[in-house]
Amino acid sequence: MRSTSHPGVVSYAVQGQDNELLFFNNGGIGFTLYVHGKTAALGALPVWNGERHAVCATWRSNDGTWQVYTDGVLQASGWGLNVGGKVRSGGTWILAQDQDTVGGGFDRNQAFSGELSQVNLWDRVLTPAEIGTDFCGQHGNVIDWATTDIKVLGQATNDEYRCGCPKIYYINVNGVCYKYYPEAKTYAQAQQTCAADGGLLAMPKDDQTNNLINSLGSGNRWIGLTDVANEGQWVFENGQALESNGYSNWNLVEPNGGSGENYAAFSWTGSGWQDWPGNSAMPFTCQIGEDLE
Repeated sequence: MRSTSHPGVVSYAVQGQDNELLFFNNGGIGFTLYVHGKTAALGALPVWNGERHAVCATWRSNDGTWQVYTDGVLQASGWGLNVGGKVRSGGTWILAQDQDTVGGGFDRNQAFSGELSQVNLWDRVLTPAEIGTDFCGQHGNVIDWATTDIKVLGQATNDEYRCGCPKIYYINVNGVCYKYYPEAKTYAQAQQTCAADGGLLAMPKDDQTNNLINSLGSGNRWIGLTDVANEGQWVFENGQALESNGYSNWNLVEPNGGSGENYAAFSWTGSGWQDWPGNSAMPFTCQIGEDLE
């Protein structure tokens, strides 16, 4: 991101009001939030260091209260902005430029230079708990970045952005985040630990992933695979049947425990799988990411 120009980051214009909603950078004096042409000076925000940042601005109509956060931290707040006003529908949204007319009136000095992603809009004020350090996985109920069709114009380009891992100490591999837990737990306890992070027990569905998960620890470790619902029908934690996946890595003569061993784990000596009783205690790996649905 560069701050040498005065760019419009997010601009919404309707007939009769080109600044119905606008998040604008005024160069050295910082950012400004416009609501129906009324303004709130947000001040300088710590976003110009070349790193990725999450920025969230809120506004409430009944008292005009506004707030701006960066990376989950409140930077500025105030009240009295366009009290009782409404944001009208039927307008045009433009990213990375300020509109001086609906869908036009562009000034090259108001072009944003940088990268934008995860632009969402809600019809309510988010709570501080909802305004975190990363909006990956969030879905606005007015504008949802994941489903909105965005037309790329001018010199702008479109590229795929992969979200970072939403939890600390997770490692990101091909868009899926993994964390190894060395403490020994039963299968159910391991499931609960992963669920508390918003994830599942790690599921090795191909040789590369199997080797990766295995490399994070040693000895017997749970993997997200069980036949507890139907004996002999092994299912991954996300509900996919092992048979339909087309990959398995059972050790010779495994699984062999019948109804007494319904949970899969890495063997002590390598990356092969064995079946175990669920009340056994062993380390495990959690995953968060693409493969959860």
